[in-house]
Amino acid sequence: MQHIDHTPTASFKIVLVGDQSVGKTHLLHQYVQGTAPPHVQATLGVEFHAKTQMIEVFQTAESLQKVMIKMSFFDTAGEEKYHAVTACHYRNAKGAIIVYDVTNRQSFENVERWLNDARQLAAQDCVIMVLGNKTDVDLPQEMSLGDIHYTPPLRGKIPLQREVSLQEGLDLAKQHEVIFFEVSALQNVNIDRAMKVMSEKLYEQFLIMRMRRLDQIMAQEITEQQQGVKLRGNRSQSRFECCISSGRHDGEGQQQRCC
Repeated sequence: MQHIDHTPTASFKIVLVGDQSVGKTHLLHQYVQGTAPPHVQATLGVEFHAKTQMIEVFQTAESLQKVMIKMSFFDTAGEEKYHAVTACHYRNAKGAIIVYDVTNRQSFENVERWLNDARQLAAQDCVIMVLGNKTDVDLPQEMSLGDIHYTPPLRGKIPLQREVSLQEGLDLAKQHEVIFFEVSALQNVNIDRAMKVMSEKLYEQFLIMRMRRLDQIMAQEITEQQQGVKLRGNRSQSRFECCISSGRHDGEGQQQRCC
């Protein structure tokens, strides 16, 4: 029976960003707690959540290894007045999740700005994922979801409608080379799948960076060894030349001493 170590092998800081009211807190609560938040209210500044995630990685070409990692989420406020506070939390972030609302085109168009922030302020090896939330808007006007009677969300008195197509989201992700999913925080659709992909990419990047550091250490050690050999060679040559000169005679016929 394979023993599974539940101690996290690696820990990753992830910032959750996007415009106000796109559903960041709702989405994160579904992933961490498995339920919708009891009270929906705007995030003030930043909120912290953490979850451990079991992933499978290839130990060899034919065998999988189960690895436990920890993801620490920084759920940030989307209001412009909190932008400076949000920017501070990008430091040392290994992951960034950018959320937009498929019923709000402006939130989608602002993804470019959030992408720029992530690439300028987060770690160089930061893994970025874009999520299009509120796909439940595609459901019929009224229906039952288990024990819940679903009524579509309203903007004023008008039912919300999709303003950003799936293809637009796919095109943006391809252009910027980021992970992309459409999700529903209300129905808890695709969230676990998206986070699984995110966690696997984070660990994959962690292994790549660790190998690069090892390569750099080995290269430095080789360079230092080569420099040491060269220095010893120079010292030997200098002593050899000194001893050669000791075989010469000064003007008074006395042999010079070896240094």
